[in-house]
Amino acid sequence: MDIIETSARWGDGVTARGRSLAVEPARSSAASNCRGSLLLLLAFAVAACAHEYGFGIPTIPLSPNADIQADKEECGTMSSIKPYVYIGRTYMACMISNGYRTYVTVGAPDAIGGTQVMVSSPQQRSPARVEQDLIACGQEVNGVVGRAAGTSLARAIVVAAKYQQPFIACMQSRGYTADPWRGER
Repeated sequence: MDIIETSARWGDGVTARGRSLAVEPARSSAASNCRGSLLLLLAFAVAACAHEYGFGIPTIPLSPNADIQADKEECGTMSSIKPYVYIGRTYMACMISNGYRTYVTVGAPDAIGGTQVMVSSPQQRSPARVEQDLIACGQEVNGVVGRAAGTSLARAIVVAAKYQQPFIACMQSRGYTADPWRGER
């Protein structure tokens, strides 16, 4: 083993220097080569999904002439200029505005628990108008729209009962079509 000098420089001008041991790699076998190839393939798949427009949010076109990829790119670009916490909600509003039945999350303010609803708009509305309506209905039920919530199954059932139907009723009173999410993609 040898001792080697190392250094790293960050964008803000901070430089770190130190010493570390240079360890000779272990002899490779066919199994470790296969494992390494699988891990590399998995990394590429994860990276591809992370950069896909749509953030994994289910959307169903209401028109057979919809250009799904172009709409996903437009809404992804529009939402990417927002602060991170608003990205999902902005994307959801944009897709609803573009004529899609879109998955919308409504969560507890403490981010523990939430529910899922599918929302669409029968008439044309701007993305800003849809986002305002999503926010207003979220506030009406004392929830947060567009933020995925991590929770247990028991808490999800309790929270869903508290948020889902009142949120659906609010969106319907504003002229949207809304109903519980049933796993549509």
